[in-house]
Amino acid sequence: MEKSIATRIPVPAALPGLDQCNAGAAEACRTQSASQRCWETTMKVGVYDGPVGIHFVRVTDTDLGVEEGLRVCEAAASIACFAVDVVRGRLAPEGLYRFMTAVSVSRLLVFGQLAQDDPDPGKPWGNVPGFIRLKAIFCSKAPVVPLRVRAMAFDADRADLVVSLAVGEQHCWVCMRWLRRGGRWVCDLCDIG
Repeated sequence: MEKSIATRIPVPAALPGLDQCNAGAAEACRTQSASQRCWETTMKVGVYDGPVGIHFVRVTDTDLGVEEGLRVCEAAASIACFAVDVVRGRLAPEGLYRFMTAVSVSRLLVFGQLAQDDPDPGKPWGNVPGFIRLKAIFCSKAPVVPLRVRAMAFDADRADLVVSLAVGEQHCWVCMRWLRRGGRWVCDLCDIG
């Protein structure tokens, strides 16, 4: 039997509806040892039918629990897709204020404005491969599809996540920092690259 740091959790062959699938992932993780610091599973996120791989690591045993960690991962994947669509100009940014701080949303809007504007041929960054790749992502009409979520909880009130997304044939990453403020989780850093 192959040994690894993380425990692999089997996914049912036929994925049921969103609530059943995510409840199944939470139930599978709940059966794991409370002292386990790393786990992997898959779950359905948003309207995308395919499973999204989740890899979650806790620094200590007192960090974020399994069920709440899965909820944060699911929210992060959904908000990452939403944020990329806002930056591409396909959705209005008003919906992000519920899940992100105003500073994060304003930074995304500035980034979207810079990414949407055609560069002047005389500017030095116009022919940089990274900028050309970003233009291909943000000018694409393809839907945003979540692929993977990698998360690390530093304590019970903070988690850093990296969400891998596919936009057509291009891939991009969204790095996020989620903090618990009062009784809810809020994204206070969102970087798309």
